[in-house]
Amino acid sequence: MSLRSPKRIAWLTLAGMLLFIPSCVGVMAVVDLQRYGRFDYANASQVPRDGDIEIPTDATDITLYRNGAGHWSKFTIDTPSLRSWVDERRSLRPDLNQHHDDDEWLPKLGGPLWQQHMIELSQQVFSDRFPDTGWTYDPSMLELYVRRSDRGGGYTLWHVPSSGDTYISARYW
Repeated sequence: MSLRSPKRIAWLTLAGMLLFIPSCVGVMAVVDLQRYGRFDYANASQVPRDGDIEIPTDATDITLYRNGAGHWSKFTIDTPSLRSWVDERRSLRPDLNQHHDDDEWLPKLGGPLWQQHMIELSQQVFSDRFPDTGWTYDPSMLELYVRRSDRGGGYTLWHVPSSGDTYISARYW
């Protein structure tokens, strides 16, 4: 049987595909263990710079969950430093970040019924954004947005001014 016979070519092609796919899956599984999952860092200088993860340089006690569509992070930072960082991030795409003012840095006010409804809604959104992390919503949180892409990519930040606890839910598009 020659190397170029149609039967041999068919068998070699089939064998190549059957061996190639599992090897790719195996390599991908090993790489994903290094790339995705939970990572903890003492400060922002330890977070790998890959172009997608954006953490303020003053952040400490960082917990980062990475996945293929974005990341979640929790860290501690004081409000003035966070505000400066958010303004800097927004200035990179001013066309997408036009409708923000100083009021977003103030606690949300409203009647008791409105407040209760908004707290329940915010708790649900927070839980949906950070599943399986054990992180809990605090009613004193400020909620901020930074858009990074005209296709919808960006992130939502929740910040507790009294403790400095800050949470980011980032989406890549």
